[in-house]
Amino acid sequence: MRDNELYLALSHHDKDRVERLLSLRSSKCLVDGDGTSTVHALIVDFLKQRHCRGDTGDDARRCALLEVLVQHGADVNIQSRSFLSYRKTAAMVAAEQGFLKCLQFLVESGANLEITGEKGESALTLAVKRGSAECVKYLIEKMPTWMLNHKDAYGRNALMLAALKRDVRKLEHLVESSHFDLNAQDGEENTALMLALQDKSTESVAFLLEKGALLNTVTRDGHTPLTIARSDKDILKLLHHGLDPTLCRRNRYYLHYVVLERTEAAVRALVISGFPPLDANCNKFMTFGSPLSRAGLPWKPISPLAVALHAKRPALAKYLITNRFFTRYDVAHLCNDQKIRQTLQEAADNVNSPNRHQARQSLEIFDFLSSTPQTLFNLCLVAIISALTFDFNRNKLHSVRGNGWICSPTFKQRVGRLEIPFLLKEELLHQRPASAICCLSWDEINLRRRMYFPECHCQQCCGTIDQKQAAAV
Repeated sequence: MRDNELYLALSHHDKDRVERLLSLRSSKCLVDGDGTSTVHALIVDFLKQRHCRGDTGDDARRCALLEVLVQHGADVNIQSRSFLSYRKTAAMVAAEQGFLKCLQFLVESGANLEITGEKGESALTLAVKRGSAECVKYLIEKMPTWMLNHKDAYGRNALMLAALKRDVRKLEHLVESSHFDLNAQDGEENTALMLALQDKSTESVAFLLEKGALLNTVTRDGHTPLTIARSDKDILKLLHHGLDPTLCRRNRYYLHYVVLERTEAAVRALVISGFPPLDANCNKFMTFGSPLSRAGLPWKPISPLAVALHAKRPALAKYLITNRFFTRYDVAHLCNDQKIRQTLQEAADNVNSPNRHQARQSLEIFDFLSSTPQTLFNLCLVAIISALTFDFNRNKLHSVRGNGWICSPTFKQRVGRLEIPFLLKEELLHQRPASAICCLSWDEINLRRRMYFPECHCQQCCGTIDQKQAAAV
């Protein structure tokens, strides 16, 4: 059995007592049942004992005890067999606990930083997960270069794990070392940027975008940074930095979801970024668990404009109409959709309805569309966009090679290749003066007079993307 007296002395950080016990047993070193020396076994386990994180004095005391154990023959590269630190070395545990002095001493004493744990974790990945930024910086300098990008059992390296932990300091140390690939992918083909978006780490997202992380990437199951983003702020940042929303087929229903649940700024950013008007079959959302499947929308292909009216968002509907954001459903079926009219009429007549005013405005917009025939120009735009988005609006291709979710060339690329006037390309991508109307001015849009408002460059209501920036992208 393990020497409990020695273990208790280490637990109390009693250096003198530890030295005395080890001196008495130097001639006959106690051995565990598995043949491991007591000194070897304890060099890992006592580092795992409870401590006050951030206590530099605790780090110094443990380092002094380490020196004693190493002097009496402890192996710094032995891997623990205890449950809590199985197959971890002392250096790995010191990095995980944030003991910088202990880590420095172990490395100077010959600790092998190439050893990995049960799930492929290294000292660096453990330092990123739970250790300190100082330990991360030290390990970057001391570890072999080929080990810096080592991936664990889940295919994630230190940079990906740092993006998940909302620690920009660790990210800075890793990126500044220039040994890491910003766009490396894990087992599910997630990049560091995607993992930061999943964790809602706004600071990490901003840092990775500033350093040039790739935006137009698609995971194995068809997710993009756009579908992974959880906040409007992140959505605006991605679109501002040039994300192509038409890269992946999974994005084809994304605008319907944004119209239903996100802010006007997110809708405006998607329109300016060239997202095409598409009809979405809402029963498809049952597969993805989207709120659209629970919003009471009809189980048939409908447009973003129909979703805006059904959700009683008149200002948003005015914006879409002003920008000629029409689909086939809008020009052929919207005016005859009695379910939408009935829903709006019931809400407008209900005195206790909290959205009564919005329902009345939406009903007026519905009546305006019913009494105003579409122009030939609008019909031509709908026909052209429908032809260009045929491939983008298809279901996933079950191909053996490559990622079947990727749509190449994208809608934006196809429009760019057309030999048509530049003004018509702007119309197809909705990069017109009307698309830059400030979100706060949408309520004032007069559909009958077609009054436009000046461009908005404010960051409070519309985010950081405007028409000129989108055109440059």
